[in-house]
Amino acid sequence: MSHQRPTCHNPNMRREQDRLESFHSWTLTIITPAELAKAGFYYLSQGDRVACFSCGGQLSNWEPGDRAMSEHQRHYPNCRFVRGDRADNISLAGAAPGGLTSQLSAGVPALSNVSNPAMQQSEERLLTFVNWPSRIPVRPDQLAKAGFYYVGRNDDVKCFCCDGGLRCWESGDDPWVEHAKWFPRCEYLLQERGQDFVHQIQARFPRLFEQLLTNGDTTSREFVDPPVVHLGPGEERSEDAVMMNTPVIKSALEMGFERSLVKQTVQSKILTSGENYRTVQELVSDLLSAEDQKREEEKEMLAEAMASDGFTFVKRHQAALIQRLKSVEPVLEHLREQNVLSHEEYSGLKAQTSAQQQTARLIELVLTKGNAAAEVFRNWIQKNDVHLLRDLMAQSSEASSPSQDLSDLPMEEQLRRLQEERTCKVCMDKEVNIVFIPCGHLVVCKECAPSLRKCPICRGLVKGTVRTFLS
Repeated sequence: MSHQRPTCHNPNMRREQDRLESFHSWTLTIITPAELAKAGFYYLSQGDRVACFSCGGQLSNWEPGDRAMSEHQRHYPNCRFVRGDRADNISLAGAAPGGLTSQLSAGVPALSNVSNPAMQQSEERLLTFVNWPSRIPVRPDQLAKAGFYYVGRNDDVKCFCCDGGLRCWESGDDPWVEHAKWFPRCEYLLQERGQDFVHQIQARFPRLFEQLLTNGDTTSREFVDPPVVHLGPGEERSEDAVMMNTPVIKSALEMGFERSLVKQTVQSKILTSGENYRTVQELVSDLLSAEDQKREEEKEMLAEAMASDGFTFVKRHQAALIQRLKSVEPVLEHLREQNVLSHEEYSGLKAQTSAQQQTARLIELVLTKGNAAAEVFRNWIQKNDVHLLRDLMAQSSEASSPSQDLSDLPMEEQLRRLQEERTCKVCMDKEVNIVFIPCGHLVVCKECAPSLRKCPICRGLVKGTVRTFLS
């Protein structure tokens, strides 16, 4: 199998029917035109060379056993079609893009939150197991039926719906049971097996996540892999399950502590010590301290905001305001009413194509008009968007906390250091967003995490992962 880099996008081949018809002179028998067209390819009438209508990627030299979608994913993983964006595609059925036709016609409710739509059909998932290691005691058809597809590495699989990953399969493992055990909120799992089945499995492992998080005995750390462990917990639902679904934390929530504060405190505990809270008393003590600290910080933040002049405030938080100011319209109206903006300036801002562009241009105008205009802008935020004000002051507080004051450095050096802190230490490219359990180190991205069995910082065994979102 050989391939060339993507050349061009071809909107004339959006229709699967048109792609299929392009194979009228196709002579190869080891792979069918129907499979190729379904995988986004059309025939270039040169040997066995085909091209993707979406990314323009070309494939040729097909061999026995090659699967169109698997090769597409392997060579062009960033293709929008491969990643599940079927907006440009018109399938043979036409009415239900993304492989939903058979599901809808069968009367089954459509899944509302699918991580990888390209793998929604069981047949497509089964095709990914062409290179599944024969030594693994779990059959591909069992895994595909349970919603999993093979990612092409070791025995790692992922669910097309919840994005939950499993590995280290052993004899006797049931894919449905493991799915319900680790990812009980998966929509596909609940649709296929029902809530009762999930409850039964969860009842067999009532303290699974607590045991996972509190297993911090580094002196007796194993040097063998655990049975089935989960790779990337996917979106926030799995993060919530890991962080918040223990008896200790539930007790604190029942006492009336704010959920966001509890979550932040638990995350801090795991990241600093590598384990979750073991007793309610310990958690409550930290929560009370956190509440006191939060109140003091808010007082200081608001006092600082009021003490600084408007120009300094807007200039200091210019980048954050552009990113975080959600609604521009009310600010524009207020500034026009206060005669900060002329009619021409107001109309020009309204003509901007995006809210972020509006905000950026507005702040530039406010700063050019001086402190009086900036005061009006700042006072509107203080009165109408307290949450934004707190976020800005909290960000300012965090920025001033490092041992070295970055503000004295050139802007290029500031950006370089901040980028370095957030860069994956494995690929040195993407942003870090995976916390290893139980060590708590945040050093890799979600693409690199599945390939690591041990933390690259402390060499501790990775028993689980939690995805985090950096603001």
